[in-house]
Amino acid sequence: MTQEYVRTCLAAFQSEPKDVVHEGWGRPGTRWDGVRFRRALLDTIPEIDALVHLVIPTHPFLKPHDRMLHHFRFILPLLGSDEDELTPLHYYDSAIQLARTAHREPTEHEFELGMEMAEAIKQILTECRLEMLEGSSTQLNGISEESQ
Repeated sequence: MTQEYVRTCLAAFQSEPKDVVHEGWGRPGTRWDGVRFRRALLDTIPEIDALVHLVIPTHPFLKPHDRMLHHFRFILPLLGSDEDELTPLHYYDSAIQLARTAHREPTEHEFELGMEMAEAIKQILTECRLEMLEGSSTQLNGISEESQ
């Protein structure tokens, strides 16, 4: 009975698809295995929006179909640009527009570019937030030293 079970498990393992590629999904065996590109890109929007609200509390609320370039326009001065004068927000906006409106699924390259830009934006916003917190604690320390 054990031998039959092992034989069945081996047959099931051998029959699993190895090199299957589904458009818009991560390939098996890669770091994006099982990741749906469109959903993962769109899930970065509320994460970035929450960070923006920490840095700019009066930032407008996100409207469902706003372009990222328009909605996050107030953080553009915080972002560096490349030789083409494009910021990570420009590339991120393009990836989100593809994820939202394209009839085809995003390719792995488009997904990776969008995620890389999302991470760059998050990192810049986190650094700004930390600088703000350090600045406020320095000001508080200065005030407490003056009052003594």
